[in-house]
Parts: sequence; structure tokens; C-alpha cells
Amino acid sequence: MQTISFSTSLSRPAQLGALRSTSRRFAAKTPRAGLQVCALLGGQGGGLAFLTAIKNTPHPEKVAKGGEDAWFARIDPSGGGTFAVADGVGGYDEYGVDSGLYSKRFMQLAMERDAEQGAAVDPAELIDYAHQRTKLPGACTAVCLQLDGKNGKLSVANLGDSGFAVVRDGELLLDSPAMQHYFDCPYQLCNPDAAPSDTAADAMCFELDVKEGDIIVAGSDGLLDNVFQQDIIDIVQASRKNALSSGSNSYEANLAAASALSKLAYENSLDETYESPYAMECTKEQELMLEAQKDKVKSLPGPFGKALGGLANAALQLECVLGGKTDDITVLVATVESPQKVKQELAQAAAAAEASLEPVIKQLAEGLKVYEAKEAAKNAPLKKAKPERRDDATFTQEEIAKMDKATLRQMLDSYGMPTSGKLSVLQERLASVACE
Repeated sequence: MQTISFSTSLSRPAQLGALRSTSRRFAAKTPRAGLQVCALLGGQGGGLAFLTAIKNTPHPEKVAKGGEDAWFARIDPSGGGTFAVADGVGGYDEYGVDSGLYSKRFMQLAMERDAEQGAAVDPAELIDYAHQRTKLPGACTAVCLQLDGKNGKLSVANLGDSGFAVVRDGELLLDSPAMQHYFDCPYQLCNPDAAPSDTAADAMCFELDVKEGDIIVAGSDGLLDNVFQQDIIDIVQASRKNALSSGSNSYEANLAAASALSKLAYENSLDETYESPYAMECTKEQELMLEAQKDKVKSLPGPFGKALGGLANAALQLECVLGGKTDDITVLVATVESPQKVKQELAQAAAAAEASLEPVIKQLAEGLKVYEAKEAAKNAPLKKAKPERRDDATFTQEEIAKMDKATLRQMLDSYGMPTSGKLSVLQERLASVACE
């Protein structure tokens, strides 16, 4: 494992620039090798705890199942703490697979292991433990942060395009670059018994000495694709300041910041005119593809190639992509606190974290029942009969083509048919049983 160390003489994030991309979400393709980053930047040891607030906003089309993000937070009144986010890979929808089930089970296992072992198991080990035991279809990315309260050491493991940032005195101290095989294909974890998978050994690992007052923001790519890094820092600072000046305590201030970030990310995700971080990277990707096409034409031999090259320059024009990216949004905002000073707030945060998991655990239990029923049906000696056409609900191809996803899913559900997949898949599925 490669280790990069920074001495305490280094100041501010300029010296850490090689670890980040200019756009938070997007970095150069990351080598397939574990990378541990040790940034020793004048921390403060002893008697520290995470005071963590959580806000989740599901994808508007996935509210019923709770979205595909999952999370947990261990808030320890005696010091230390852990929090993590797993983002289910939505591309599995096209195959009728709910990656939200995978991410929720993954986080449940990591949470149980962390509760048993605490700081004795580091974040990469937590990710590995959950990965080896999540035997479900689907995949997820993961970021896990852990604080050793005794020595003030923050340890982080990140795999994929979720991420985190550490803010001190209003300035960015450290953040994580996205890990992608190629554009829009993040490093991800899936059942290693079913398909090739990235592993915890591929994660980027960080260590940082933190001190009281430091702020850590972690989130799924639903946040990072729709809100720029500097905006994240500014909103966290302003939201906490406004909440504290209005009489809120430290936990309530963190929750106000997490809620403000989630709200802005959601609004930006639905804004078709917003030049989001994701849209900017789409444009950049198109530009690279366009240049590659032009270079290919120009490489043709002789004057013929030169002539076509001139035509290519005129014909192939870059179109600027606009709009946010609709997605699940999970935001965790934590401050590093002295547990003796915020006993009441730690208890409040712990109760809220537990309450936030109740619907997630319920969704996981219900999802597992559905999954197990499907698996049982697959293994049954007789195949399930194809739903019969209904005389009271027939449509023409043109009528089906005009239906939106919500209507298609409602109709398919009434037939007892799968409701996952892209628009064309849903249309074909409904046409097979309800078309005149």
C-alpha cells in the first residue's frame, strides 16, 4: 500500500491539491491500488467526539422504496464515533434489480461490525467486512469515516464517487477525489461470488489529526453532482452560524446545515438550466469525444484526410450540457466536539440517528421478503404463469408510448409485473399484456 505523508509545516489545501480534482466529483482515473494518505496537519489529541446530523432526500421516482442510498452513524457520548454512506448503483434498475437493497444490507452489516468493535476496526476493514457478507444482487459505492476520540485521529476510506470534505476555520483542509473507471462508472462493490468487483483494497484511505471545531461533510453523489465544493463550504458555515445565533444548539445547527445542503442539491437536480458539476463534466466528456473524432478523421492519409478534417471541424460542434442530475441525496454534517461540553447534544444526535434508520431497516426487511419470494419462484418446479390480458384495461401502442414512468409502473403493478427498468422496458412490458 502506497503511503503519502504531509508534514505539519504544510499549510492549507494548496499542498493537498494533487489529491483532488478541480471539480469535486471528477478526478483522473484512479490507479487500481490501495492508497493511504496521511495528512498530519496540526491536530489536537484526546477527548473528542463526532456530533453528526443526517439528512436524506430520495430520488423523486424512488420515494416509495426509500431510494437507493443507505447510511449509519455511531454517536458515542464517551468520545469517537463513525458514520458512513453507501450509494446503490442505479444502473441495475434496467435489469430489474434494486441496488437500494444491496446498499441497505451493506450498511447494516458495517454498522453491526462497528458497534461490536469500535475503533478496533478501521473504515477499510468495515467496508471489506460488509462487502464479503452482502450476498445480494446490485452494487454500491461507499465512504466511511471514523474518529478515535482518544488521540483525535480521523480515519477515512472512500471507494467510488461519494465523498467527504474537512473544513477548518472556514477553509477546506482535505477532501476526497472521485474514483471512476471511466466517466459515470464509479468504482463499486458487488457480490464477489456473482461478478467481478472492486474491493476495499482499492479504496483511498486517509488519516488526519482533527481538533475541536473542525467540520466534516460527507455525502452521496446526489449532493456532489449538484452542488459545487465552495458552495458546500459556504452553506455549511452560514447555516450553522444562523442556527446558533437563533438559539439552536450544536446538533441542531449541524442538522440545519445538512438540510440546507440537501434542499439545494434537490432543487439544483431538477433545474434543467443549471450548469451543475455533473453537467460540466458531461460537456468535458463530450469535448474529449469530439476531439477524438476529429483526430481520427484528420489521420486519414493524403489530401483526402485534410479535406475531411476541415469538414469535421465545421460539422462537429460541441453542445453545452445543462441541468442537474436527479438522484438520491444523502448528507451528513459532523462537528468535532469535546464530549464533556455537548453531552445533551450527543444524546439528541444519537436518538435522531437511530430514528433515521428505522424506516431504512423496515425497507430492507420488506425488500428482502420480495427478493426471497422472487428467488423461490425461480427455483419452483413450475414457472409462474404469464399475466393474462385484461379486457377492462387494453391500450394501443400509441397510448402506451405517451405514458410517463409513474403511470406505466402503476399499470404494471396492477398486473403483478416488475416495475423496475428504463422507460422503453416498461413500455414493452405493459404492451405484452395490455395492448390491443
